[in-house]
Amino acid sequence: MTVSSETWRLEYAGNGVTTAFTTPQFLANADIKVYLVDDSDGSSVTWALTTDYTLAGAGSASGTVTAIVAPAADFTLVIVSDPAITQAVDYVENDPFPAASHEGALDKLTLIVRRLAGRITRSLQLADSDTSGASTTMPVPVALEALRWNAAGTAIETFSYGDVALATPGDNTVSTAKIVNKAVTLAKIQDIPQYKMLARNSPGDGEVQLYDCTQAAFNFVSALSPGARLSSIGAFSRVVANRTTSITIAPATFVDVVFDIVVDDHIDDYNEATGVFTSPADGWYRVSASAQFTSGSGLTGTDSVKMELLPSAGTSVATYEIWSSLFTIRAEGIFRLLVGQTIKCRLSHTGGSNRTVDGACYLSISRTLN
Repeated sequence: MTVSSETWRLEYAGNGVTTAFTTPQFLANADIKVYLVDDSDGSSVTWALTTDYTLAGAGSASGTVTAIVAPAADFTLVIVSDPAITQAVDYVENDPFPAASHEGALDKLTLIVRRLAGRITRSLQLADSDTSGASTTMPVPVALEALRWNAAGTAIETFSYGDVALATPGDNTVSTAKIVNKAVTLAKIQDIPQYKMLARNSPGDGEVQLYDCTQAAFNFVSALSPGARLSSIGAFSRVVANRTTSITIAPATFVDVVFDIVVDDHIDDYNEATGVFTSPADGWYRVSASAQFTSGSGLTGTDSVKMELLPSAGTSVATYEIWSSLFTIRAEGIFRLLVGQTIKCRLSHTGGSNRTVDGACYLSISRTLN
């Protein structure tokens, strides 16, 4: 026969009906390999001749695999010509030239070369036009390490995921943190724009969580174990504070709400004596505040209450509520603050005399993005 096609591999989508599939050229039944691939996860099963399929057409221009059971939808049948790399033709001296067996040997060599060429095209390789001189020799495997080009771009090396370069916005410098089993012990972690950092415990612990802010919802990324005090990380901020003592408010007058019980302020951005938060870095900050009024506040049915989040620059956010027997007023907004700019919460009311915030007050501030 002649080998007129370079095709060594064919794929067919299953439909639960078709059972006959054309094969690449092959010389012997043992040269054909058949795989059933599950499209949902890429897993495959190797079919066995006579058990899963029959085969016809050895030594012809093409053959046919006939499935015992038609491949179902969402499955792909892969047929490969994979001849053994052997040479069985023996030339006997002074015998007539064995044209048929000689051609068969040439056919097999061609099929072997075709198979090898197919495998090469499916491998990682440098382009013909590459002039880097880089070596593609693989390094000695190391358990749980990945591959990358070395610093010179001339060879492949292994590296641990524990070596992570963290970029600093603005000047493109990097620092390296060792991350092993989600643990970071670097003394200072540079700003990572796509993450928001939340302190879980006290500043002495230094334990924090990272959340990915590039998704539609904040997705937990990893926990960072205790290392240096978070006071060294000036690029991040989170404040959680409350107040349980009453506040007296004169009519038509704004009074700053000082949340004097700080639950979480890992780098001292919030002044619990004045109620003022100072931005430690340029970024977007989510601010949420609330105050509860009860029947002891002195408010009446004609009174309204205003809560305002007031930045030192930019537009404030205000909420108005009409008095009822028990209610909570809340104001929330996202503010663009430059380093050193401030924001605070304040209250006023429309009553004719002093009124009292006699319930719990809460404040939450967190930096979301640059």
